[in-house]
Amino acid sequence: EIESWRAYIASCGLSAQVYLSDKTDKKLYDDIYTMLKEMAAEKIYGFEKVFTTDEVKEKYGLYGGFSFVLETDGFSSFGESSVRPVVRPIDISDYRYGASTHGHMPEKGPQPPFMAMGPSFKKGVVIENGNILNHAPTFAKVLGLSLPQSTGKSVDEILS
Repeated sequence: EIESWRAYIASCGLSAQVYLSDKTDKKLYDDIYTMLKEMAAEKIYGFEKVFTTDEVKEKYGLYGGFSFVLETDGFSSFGESSVRPVVRPIDISDYRYGASTHGHMPEKGPQPPFMAMGPSFKKGVVIENGNILNHAPTFAKVLGLSLPQSTGKSVDEILS
């Protein structure tokens, strides 16, 4: 059992969210951020980038109670274990820990296709790249609804 902690990492598969025990403690924030940046620079801990909450909110629309997000090195995934060993071989007992997982930055890895058909969608339209934040406003528009609080925007070029 964990009796006390300063920082906790929650797995998101190929990324992880770092929570601090006291988000108001500036020294704790600075200490953990410095340590994580140093670890990322060493390139031996399984992650290559440390994002602050402001950075991931601005770049990806991701936000929550975490203080940092760690991005995989492309070969490693994050698990939920709080005991050693810290680095483990692939293990199917935790799906986030396996060889085929997700949670990485959207521009990394295979890009899932978005396909739509029906009376609300134009035939034959191909858009090379999209943004998942645009899905909900697009579907809302098809349904005759609006999502003013949405971060994304409707992809009108695919709509009839």
